[in-house]
Amino acid sequence: TSNANLDDLNAWIWEPYAVKRMWAFNDYGPIFPKRTIYVQFRDVSGDVSQTYFSNIYLDMTPPQGTVTSNALQNQYTTSPNITLTLQASDDVSGVDKMRISTESDVVRVSLQTFSGTIPWTLDSTDGEKTIYVQYQDRANNLSEVYQTTVVLDTTPPQIKSGGWKEESDSQKLEFEVTDTLSGM
Repeated sequence: TSNANLDDLNAWIWEPYAVKRMWAFNDYGPIFPKRTIYVQFRDVSGDVSQTYFSNIYLDMTPPQGTVTSNALQNQYTTSPNITLTLQASDDVSGVDKMRISTESDVVRVSLQTFSGTIPWTLDSTDGEKTIYVQYQDRANNLSEVYQTTVVLDTTPPQIKSGGWKEESDSQKLEFEVTDTLSGM
């Protein structure tokens, strides 16, 4: 037999023995995630075992999180080697895994053990790069996909024109400098 209320043993319903038993929980929401299942076994002669129980935590809420990088102002970097800072939380079962991708369709990337920081190498072409992260809790709930954008800028500013300029009583050094990615 099985029942969710140990205090009401008379209400237990005996059912035939089975190796597995599916159990449906009422959804009381995240306020009461802990459920306790009790079971006893009865043999053909009517002898009843002690009561066994297991606590099960019903977690139907996905983790929440963010992702940032160590790029300057969390946006520009001159090196393709950056560090991602991953923050995630889950109030019931805890954050267990994550997946990181340069494509928004992260499901094609395998899950890996969650870590708060991870080294990441951007492709070496200058320009904007977006990194996508998804978290999974111990109940296998998946978070939404979070993202951070970094601009890889390995090209130094370019001098278009310039030099000394003579004025009546002084000299000025003037240059026109441009930087197409991160600006001046």
